[in-house]
Amino acid sequence: LAFTMTIIMVQQLSIVGMFKRVKWPEPTSSFISWTQLITFDMEILDLSCVVSVSPFSHFAGRLSIIGICICVILLIHALWVPIAHDGNFRKSCAPLMACVGTLVLIFYISVISTVTGPLQCLKHPNGLSTAVAYESTICWETEEHLAMVW
Repeated sequence: LAFTMTIIMVQQLSIVGMFKRVKWPEPTSSFISWTQLITFDMEILDLSCVVSVSPFSHFAGRLSIIGICICVILLIHALWVPIAHDGNFRKSCAPLMACVGTLVLIFYISVISTVTGPLQCLKHPNGLSTAVAYESTICWETEEHLAMVW
């Protein structure tokens, strides 16, 4: 429980790091960049140097992480219960639900920031607006942006 609360607190602090225009002094900027690890920000992996990823693929990938993790937990559970609990799935349901619940709490802020990312648009002098999180995506005019919003 304390671990989960610590993760959530650090994720909440990382929201401050989403304000890209604010220049934080050291050691605050180092701490805020470290919190990106806890928010499961895929940009920290910088996949663009290995493979080109469209903004929509990046968006969909960030949203699918939680589903993939839940599937892995369910697979491990399905393999472990027959071995450790003689196939009594009903008896081991509570720990599974607790584990999935903790996972949802851990990923909550990451999912919310991903979902609201395309809604945060920055207006440029040429009259176009681009998504702050996905700079190459023009807001409300491209199919890619509309797919992220809807």
